[in-house]
Amino acid sequence: MRYTNHTGPHDQAGRQLGAQLRAERLPFRSLFAETSPEQYAYAAACVPIYEREAPALLAEVRGLADGAQIPFADAAAFLLGMYAFPTGNRCTCFAVDTGDDVLWGRNSDFLTALEPLYRHCDYRLAQAYAFSGNTTAFSEIEDGVNEHGLAVGMTFVYPTVRKPGLNAGYLVRLLLETCRTVDEALCALSRLTIGTAQTLTLADPSGALAVVECCATGQAVRRPVPGARFVAAVNDFREPALLPLRCTLDDDLHSGLRWQTVTRALRGGHVRTVADACAVLAGKHGFLCQYDRSRGADTVWSVVCGLRSRRLLLCEGNPARAPFRDVPMP
Repeated sequence: MRYTNHTGPHDQAGRQLGAQLRAERLPFRSLFAETSPEQYAYAAACVPIYEREAPALLAEVRGLADGAQIPFADAAAFLLGMYAFPTGNRCTCFAVDTGDDVLWGRNSDFLTALEPLYRHCDYRLAQAYAFSGNTTAFSEIEDGVNEHGLAVGMTFVYPTVRKPGLNAGYLVRLLLETCRTVDEALCALSRLTIGTAQTLTLADPSGALAVVECCATGQAVRRPVPGARFVAAVNDFREPALLPLRCTLDDDLHSGLRWQTVTRALRGGHVRTVADACAVLAGKHGFLCQYDRSRGADTVWSVVCGLRSRRLLLCEGNPARAPFRDVPMP
């Protein structure tokens, strides 16, 4: 993974990132060649929503385009249109209040061919809460924790419906930059226009835990069930209100199997420490990251955070083979 630091106003941070990406000679044109006319049209319809609900993030996209010396329409089609169209994301996320600590963890499962692009980012922007996070997508964030100890992680859900709105990676960014607690994040999500299908696993040091299952036509909040102190999410919806929007394709993402593994470990009380959380993500309790890498996809990073103990661990690669190591908390 590449490590990046971002400071200043959003537009300036975007320009700096764009210039850095250009200097790294990343394959912008090959990425945009895979962007369809439908994605360009979708992104154009999303721009007014970002202007209204997330203007700083849109300013950053404009800055990124300037720094990379590419048209804004190209950057917007790629970034604002992401997650609205089918991709190969496979992710698992959970949070548990052990009494001593609040543990939150996520496996990011994606394409091995793009591993040189993946980033661990430290954001300290003007008029935004500082946070550390990880991404496959330049200025979008897929999991992270902010200076107040709010942790947010997404899992992709196959889009059976989409409308113009904010996408998963920018929803995570916006919550980390503007919210201190799970309750504040839930309030923010209730007001935002959501365009893509995803789950968002939320936790904070108070022990508040929630999974928000959301898409362009609705959202539902899942809290720990009575007698349990954990939540988890994979790549599908489980709340009754959203079940009609589940994908009817075969479960080649192993979501059902990963759900069984993570909930069995949490329900069985096997996650009491940061090390325990790492072990679950490493597949020590059943299938979670044991993909056939030769097929072009794998767990490409794994992250665990102790929100009370203020400890953040990152594994750069598949945790069944690579170690976790401590990285700075924001």
